[in-house]
Amino acid sequence: MNSTKTKTLMLSAAIGLSLMSANTQADEQPNRFGIGLFADNSLSIYDGHADDNELKMSGGINFQYRGEKFNLDENTASYKLFDNDKYNIEIIGAFEDRGYQASESKKLLGMDNRSNSVGLGGRLSTKTNLGTVSLAATGDVSNKHKGKEVDLKVSQGLFRKGPKGEPRSLSVALQAGVKWQSDDVIDYYYGVKSSEATATRTAYSGQDAITPYVGVTARTNLMERVTFDVGMIYKHYPDEISKSPIVDKDHDLELKTGLTYWF
Repeated sequence: MNSTKTKTLMLSAAIGLSLMSANTQADEQPNRFGIGLFADNSLSIYDGHADDNELKMSGGINFQYRGEKFNLDENTASYKLFDNDKYNIEIIGAFEDRGYQASESKKLLGMDNRSNSVGLGGRLSTKTNLGTVSLAATGDVSNKHKGKEVDLKVSQGLFRKGPKGEPRSLSVALQAGVKWQSDDVIDYYYGVKSSEATATRTAYSGQDAITPYVGVTARTNLMERVTFDVGMIYKHYPDEISKSPIVDKDHDLELKTGLTYWF
C-alpha cells in the first residue's frame, strides 16, 4: 500500500471516529475541526544524498480535530480512555512517514523500496515538576516491518503570551526524549539483505536501537480562527543505525510549519 492510500485510510477512519465521538462531547469543551497547509523537511541520512539532494521535502493539506476524547493531527490519532488532573491514558494510531525509494540515489540502486508504516498502541502521560512526561508504545499494523517502538518524552512550556486561543497569543514549548525501536524496525529501514548486497555494499542486519532527540515547538494565533505552528527537532542516531552501509549521517534535523483554520 503506498503512502497516499495509507494516509487516506487512516484519515477516513479518524474522521469517522471524530464524527461518532462528536455526539458525546461535553458542553464545556466544544469540538474543533481544523484544515490547513503544512510543509516539512528533514535531512536524509541515507547514503548518496548530498548537497542539493540532501533535504527531503514534503507538504500538503492536513486535517486536525480537537475534542474531549478524540484528537487528530496529520500523523497521529488518539482516543482518551482515562483522564484526571494528573494522569492520562490514550489509545493511539501513528502514521510514520519514513523510508525511501531506491531510485532516489545511485547508491541505493538494487535495494528494495522501504515503505511508510502505521503503528497502533497506547500512551500514558502524567504532569510532573519537569513538565508533562509521556510514554507511548506502538506495534506495526501495516505489515511493513512488524516491529515495535517505545517513545519516552518530556514536554515543558517555556513561554506563553496572551490568553489561549486569543488573537496574537504566542506559546513556546521544549521537548526531549528517547525512542526505542526493535530490531525488526531497524533491520527493515537500515538493514541490507543478502540479495541486496554488492561489492561495495555489505549485508547488514539491524539491531534494536535507542535514539535521543530534542526539539522546540511554537504556536501563534494570527486571527481568532487561524493558527501558525512551527517546530524543529534534532535526532542523534546510535551506532546500530549510523553504521549501516546505506547510511552516511548520524543525525537528522526536521523542520515543520503549518497554517490551520479552525471551524
